[in-house]
Amino acid sequence: MTPSLQSSISFIQTLMASHLTAPEGEIAFLLGETRAGKTTAINEVIAETAEETGGQIVSQLLDDQRDSEAMVSVLVKTPNGWERPIVKIYVPKAPTFNGLLNDVLLAFDIKLPRSATFAERQLALGRQLKGQATRLVVFDDTQHICEKGKTSAAYEGADVFKVLAKTGQAQVLCVGLEHTIEIKDANPQAEWLGGEVHVVRPHDITAERSSSLATYCATLNKELPFDTPSALGEPDVFLPLGTYCDGYEGRIATIVRLAARYAIERNLPSLNRLVFENYLRDKLLIADQENPFRMTTEELETLPALVAAARKDRIVSAEKRRSRGKRNRTAFGARGL
Repeated sequence: MTPSLQSSISFIQTLMASHLTAPEGEIAFLLGETRAGKTTAINEVIAETAEETGGQIVSQLLDDQRDSEAMVSVLVKTPNGWERPIVKIYVPKAPTFNGLLNDVLLAFDIKLPRSATFAERQLALGRQLKGQATRLVVFDDTQHICEKGKTSAAYEGADVFKVLAKTGQAQVLCVGLEHTIEIKDANPQAEWLGGEVHVVRPHDITAERSSSLATYCATLNKELPFDTPSALGEPDVFLPLGTYCDGYEGRIATIVRLAARYAIERNLPSLNRLVFENYLRDKLLIADQENPFRMTTEELETLPALVAAARKDRIVSAEKRRSRGKRNRTAFGARGL
């Protein structure tokens, strides 16, 4: 439970605790890069809510190519029926207003005929939000709304959030990459219905043993499944590890977990700089000149630029390869073969 994770959890809990303290719900934003710990914070709050209310965590899978469960909620049995204090909905790629609104209806087990008007759906949703005592509705991967290339898409997505906040008085949390904030620019009502933003920040990349990066890695070091102590708490390990992962806890934890598996498979006694160097080379195919565990402290400062340049070269090469393929197919057809 790191300070960064605790801060995100506190932000969500405060939003949830503010339910019904105003005539309308709020629309808030939890933003950060991939593997920054956003979903982890949400899942912690869901687990805590289930424990506090005696509810059960239920999930729904939909056959629409989403990365994980389409919907997750806490369901609580009461003398007056079922309550759903918190709901999480994964936003699919290229969402539409009607599709997103239908997802919300499905999450609350609201069944209406296809001919139902927007007013009828809005009325049913408001009734169920209040009847099920829903305090918080979370939309994960909300950046998908902003990636359709149209301002109208972000505006329409925010309209769904507005329905929840104004009709059902629920608190709404939009979770996603940092450009999710474009929703506020596209639809001013999203800003004036609360609009508070919490950004998950990475650790500062420093070799100081008193730094938050050093403390985090030293904590991970204690959790490793080796009899021999590992070296995550040493600057020559946590500095290149933090640099490679841009200081984000989720990314660091992922690399440490996979490197530990790599070491166990090879009967190595612990994790050290050499193990990480070999893991990045053998399993992630990182070239020696881009491998942070082969760099000096001074060279590490150039790593982001090296990685960006290498990624750009791979993208250009891929585009050229696809372009050649298109030309070849055209020429092939032109010969009538």
